[in-house]
Amino acid sequence: MNINNEEYKPKSKILAILFNICFPGLGYFYIGYFKKSLFFMIGLIVFVYGTYYLTDFLKNAYIFLSLFPIILFIYIYTTVDIVKLISNKQDKNYKLSKWYFMPFLIVLISLILNFIIANNPIRYFTIPASSMFPTIYKGDHIIVKEDIRNINRGEIVVFRYPKNPNIFYIKRCVAVGGDKIFIKNKTLYLQPFEGEKYIKDNYPVDNIVTINNSLWIRDPYKYAIKTIKNDEKIIDDGRYPSQFFNFNQIEIPKDSYFVMGDNREHSNDSRFWGNIKTKDIFGVFNGVICFNYKDLSRINLKVK
Repeated sequence: MNINNEEYKPKSKILAILFNICFPGLGYFYIGYFKKSLFFMIGLIVFVYGTYYLTDFLKNAYIFLSLFPIILFIYIYTTVDIVKLISNKQDKNYKLSKWYFMPFLIVLISLILNFIIANNPIRYFTIPASSMFPTIYKGDHIIVKEDIRNINRGEIVVFRYPKNPNIFYIKRCVAVGGDKIFIKNKTLYLQPFEGEKYIKDNYPVDNIVTINNSLWIRDPYKYAIKTIKNDEKIIDDGRYPSQFFNFNQIEIPKDSYFVMGDNREHSNDSRFWGNIKTKDIFGVFNGVICFNYKDLSRINLKVK
């Protein structure tokens, strides 16, 4: 198809395929099909985040996994269609279709996508370490919705690392503002701010101990959360941080939370860098594991 009677110059199929690989639908822009390009690019973004929301809302990882075959189909369909249009000389000859314009468009799209990802209220995370093992494995892929609210004891929370807000951590909240805690011989002791009646009404008698005429809860989460564990191989022989074994009594300040990894002796947490603030919190993870490349049995595994 010619425009303004200019001589027809077919577009490069190789460049069209490369641009389409950068982002599905971008190849349409290169050959002059602006509406198709916007349809696939914007539609794909909406579809991806819509899938995230559905996965989180329905707690079903298979909804998320449906992304992969569908995105693959979109890649194949758009690439084949673009090549077909070029082969049939149906690409459009226009000035902005020059190949050297496309890298600038790719950079622009990348900046837009980074902005969307950075400001989206639902995010996709890959767990990089084993601090929450065996509750959450290294390599697990999860989806977390932004939820800035008061965190309850025992919830798994995703938050910005206080020393570097660009890094996200995932730990379990073990104490909230007003609570008192200490650690002795690897054992966590908790005194909730609600008082002794609350302790008696909400915790097993076997976990309640009296220290200095006050009631405390020994190992307040282990009886209910079987995946919290200590590493028996790590002993207090001077080779490891003292915080693993003993931690002096503190009271958690208002609007703050004390967090720990379930893999107690393999976690960098509040024992080392202090409490987290409400402003640091991204959201609570109470969904399912989407998948893990090294362990497919974890697909759709519910975590608490």
